[in-house]
Amino acid sequence: MLTIFLLFFLFRDGKAFVAAFTELLPLKASERERIVGSLGLMLQAIFRGSLLCGLIQGATGGLG
Repeated sequence: MLTIFLLFFLFRDGKAFVAAFTELLPLKASERERIVGSLGLMLQAIFRGSLLCGLIQGATGGLG
């Protein structure tokens, strides 16, 4: 229940959370954008890798 509750607010206000977090970083604007961009790419890669791993595990488990 807690995960669903938190996901609701993250999906609804995610862009505002990122903007507020970005403003808290004590860096120049260009450095902030670079860091947030690389963090976004890293999170996308982790999500896609986890999804692919789950699909492969499900397929091999189904075959087994």
